[in-house]
Amino acid sequence: MKVKAMVNGALQENCYLVVADSGHAFVVDPGTPAPDFVAALTEMGMTSVDYILLTHGHFDHILGTAYLKEQFPNAQVVISEHDSIYLEDSRYSGAEPGTQTPMKADRIIADGDTLPFDGQNITVVATPGHTKGSVCYLIDQFMFSGDTLFFKTYGRTDLYSGNMDEMKASLYKLGALEGNYHVFPGHGPHTSLDYERTGNRLMRRMTW
Repeated sequence: MKVKAMVNGALQENCYLVVADSGHAFVVDPGTPAPDFVAALTEMGMTSVDYILLTHGHFDHILGTAYLKEQFPNAQVVISEHDSIYLEDSRYSGAEPGTQTPMKADRIIADGDTLPFDGQNITVVATPGHTKGSVCYLIDQFMFSGDTLFFKTYGRTDLYSGNMDEMKASLYKLGALEGNYHVFPGHGPHTSLDYERTGNRLMRRMTW
């Protein structure tokens, strides 16, 4: 699988384009309605987009969802139950008036759910803390962590439905996963789960 990060918007959010050797693809957190995403997917050998995966509902992670859905009508828009309201109502997502196209998800997911993709499964890990419905997506040795886990730090918890105690529990949950993962966060540089277990300013205080 090929993974391409595209940084977009004033908040420098990371959107990830993932294309399997077969041409099947998924997109994680399209934060802006960018034709560049479609061009990049084509260059990567995409033949179909199966999913638009949303790690949570803040505007800088979802504003390109409606545009991509128009380009790829068969792609399933996926988000957790707790954050689905953000996709439907900009008062929750924080988007500027007129910038968000309200829409409903095609699939609502919860902790432990799996999404079939190119002969493998994408596994959903619920990680509340940044928002109540934040999730991470795991496939192969890749983790798409949204605004839960960053390089050496973690997402803020002072916005609507954020909770510091839940964030701590979620980071402990990620640290307790077996093995290492290449972590693709919602902002900032890539990292690895092994590094974060000892280098992250909160996770390094935990024991597993």
